Amino acid sequence: MLETGVRHVRVAMAMVFGRRLNVRAVERLVADALLTLEEFGSLGDDVDELADGPFADPDEHRDLQDRALRRTVRRLAERSPFYRERLAGIDLDDTTAATLTYQPLIGNGRLRWALIAVLVASVLVAHLAFGETAPPYWVANSTVVALIVVSATNLNVQGGMRLKNVAWFLLALTVYDAFFAWVVPLTQQLSDAVQGYPYAPAAGLRIGEELGAVVGMGDLLAYALFTTTAYKAYAKRGLRTGIALVTLFGAVAPVATLHVLAAVTDHAPTLIPAQVFFGPAAFLGYRYLRRSGPERRMADVVFRGTRGVRRGAVPQPPAGRGASVEPVG
Repeated sequence: MLETGVRHVRVAMAMVFGRRLNVRAVERLVADALLTLEEFGSLGDDVDELADGPFADPDEHRDLQDRALRRTVRRLAERSPFYRERLAGIDLDDTTAATLTYQPLIGNGRLRWALIAVLVASVLVAHLAFGETAPPYWVANSTVVALIVVSATNLNVQGGMRLKNVAWFLLALTVYDAFFAWVVPLTQQLSDAVQGYPYAPAAGLRIGEELGAVVGMGDLLAYALFTTTAYKAYAKRGLRTGIALVTLFGAVAPVATLHVLAAVTDHAPTLIPAQVFFGPAAFLGYRYLRRSGPERRMADVVFRGTRGVRRGAVPQPPAGRGASVEPVG
């Protein structure tokens, strides 16, 4: 009992002062706890519920985690030059487990919102000045749509979405697209309803009434999500596979089908459900890639500036006064 108490004190002091935990002491504490359970058995449901306290409620549990995280990052920013540099520009008092890894590319909030306002206004101004079929409008609108697609893709991929999930989602989306394009023409009705208005949920270019090519935001999101997730999962091999599938089945196949139908029926359809071509191809592409091994996680991806670090390892600050060799928390 005395030895267990000493270990508890050592671990508690390390956590209080931000020092490195003694791994051996922690292992012995776990072993002591297991021996106690083996000797005396479980404490029972009532005692477990009492011991859990606020952890039994998910919201309270999350709040305690976020408060502990904020204490940890503040201590790291104060004591470690390594983490102080990497946490620069982040509001540490408003940090949560959900927001710590998602930081804006442009740290200056006023500048960021000013650029967003300029982009959004440019779409409306171009639409009013040149019309819905003019190239300036479609360039501005496509820029806004592309930024939305990139942002949504980045959040999903960095949030842990796997290529397996994306492949199955795109396969299900194939059925959805086919049904609402050919059985119940809701997609066509929606496309017709937004014609003539600014901020069309599509990207591309129109020159006049007849010439142009436009891709819907949903299709763009599917292409970006598959390609980015494939790159995260299987590096350059996944990236090459994603680009090839998007080019062949996301662009060439729908456009070729449009021209073939126009030549055969003397009537060119205004809408081709691209996911009918891309969804099955993406699923087969995933099956092909998975033969090379398991998917990588975000922790396994080597980013620029960390190429000297072993893959999958977290860059550690240099040992020295005021710096902790291991992340604390």
